Amino acid sequence: MQKRLSNPRIKESTRKQLDRVLFLLNGESNIVEVDFLKKLSPEQRLDFLYRQLEQLSEKEEKIRQETNALIQKARQVVGTQI
Repeated sequence: MQKRLSNPRIKESTRKQLDRVLFLLNGESNIVEVDFLKKLSPEQRLDFLYRQLEQLSEKEEKIRQETNALIQKARQVVGTQI
């Protein structure tokens, strides 16, 4: 495929198709990395990221508590059926 791509007489549409296939075969992603924080100062970035981490930690703790409550209820149900 690379040999075909190196041919200068290849059509542009064919080149695009082969590039796309080669891209996927190499395991590369078509996701474009974007830095939404690039316009912020380093201090503002850190502050934003710390706040985001705290919010995610709170959500994680809430989900963990809900999961533990469900597990406990399931154990009670299973225990009463034995």
